[in-house]
Amino acid sequence: MLKTIIRQKIWPMASTLLQEAFNRDRSPGTVAIILPFLRHIAQATKGMDQELLDLGFLATILRISGRWQDAEDILRPLIAKFAEKHDFKSARVASLSLFYILLNTSRFRDALELTEERKTYTQRAGLGVWFQIEDEVMKLQALNSTGSYENVLRETDKLRIQIRSLAKDIDEEKLAVPWNVIEVLLDTGRQAALQLENYEQALMLNAELANLKKSRGTTDLDMANVNFNDYGPFLRLNRYNEAEKLLWACKDVFEKEKSIEGLSKVFTALADLVHQLGQSARAIGFEETALRYSYSVGNPKDISISHNNLANYLGEAEFKSSQDHRLAAAIIRYQIVSEMLDKSLGGLAYYLNIFGPEALPDSFDQLCDRVEKVDGVRFRELWSRLPKRAEDGDQLLKELIDMAKSASHE
Repeated sequence: MLKTIIRQKIWPMASTLLQEAFNRDRSPGTVAIILPFLRHIAQATKGMDQELLDLGFLATILRISGRWQDAEDILRPLIAKFAEKHDFKSARVASLSLFYILLNTSRFRDALELTEERKTYTQRAGLGVWFQIEDEVMKLQALNSTGSYENVLRETDKLRIQIRSLAKDIDEEKLAVPWNVIEVLLDTGRQAALQLENYEQALMLNAELANLKKSRGTTDLDMANVNFNDYGPFLRLNRYNEAEKLLWACKDVFEKEKSIEGLSKVFTALADLVHQLGQSARAIGFEETALRYSYSVGNPKDISISHNNLANYLGEAEFKSSQDHRLAAAIIRYQIVSEMLDKSLGGLAYYLNIFGPEALPDSFDQLCDRVEKVDGVRFRELWSRLPKRAEDGDQLLKELIDMAKSASHE
């Protein structure tokens, strides 16, 4: 059907069908099928009114699937074109996608600057107070990434007070639903409280978020995602039974709703929990399951975290294969310019003094073979779609090992 519609050049219908397919299934396999069609449509509609919308959709899919550089290459000129046409609402929407790319690639100052640019689009579009608050919340998300947690908590409280005093404008709600603005604000404050180890405050903000979602009748999946956020505070407060009960309940919902992303994070959390309880073998098993799911989702940052977590558990259990997964994490983090690269290199250096250089792979291919022994890990495939900060896998592997060796002698 889709091919027939494309042959007939019914571009709006073709784009709609692809969007519906992506909304149903965001796995790398589905993305690989959809992308060629989308690129064809974007090229075919070049110069038409629909072109910018198709490019925006293409960039969104690329971003969500972790192909951040490809998405950014589309978004920057797209935002400029919207601004040239004085379509500041669309420029504002597209800037949000670019914002999350900047956060995921550790360009936090650039993300903070983009929030100021977005405020300009909001002003020039003549948008009202809820949109302005949304821009402030976006700024707080950027500040969280720079480590300004106390400032974020202060500003969160100020915005919550301002929001309580506002009467909801029905016309604006059609464009920027106030509940969404409030929910993102509460979650941003929760993240800041968690980083400051204010666990009770994190639980309080999450409870407020959960109540808000319940009041508007959200889905079971949405509620499970919110409830999941309590696991970290429970764990740090040594409320292990509550943490375990919560995680298994979330797992049931994620399985029922077929949420691969949810299953990835819940198995990572279960690994964290049993690791705290001294159960190394179970921690390794849970994290391997999380890693498999994270590859199904395809987000490079999350994959690197899971590789690194698995490396930690394997290392503590004295498995030399921990170095393979730490190198995999380091390679991903180097390519996406992650601030977490130093943690991977620090771990590599530490275990070099324990396992020695003989535990390290001789080549990039050997590294791929080793980490791909874990079911569902497709490291070669991931490498092919990462940003190409380094072009040669063997050369990057050598450089990272040399950096770790230098650190191990300090």
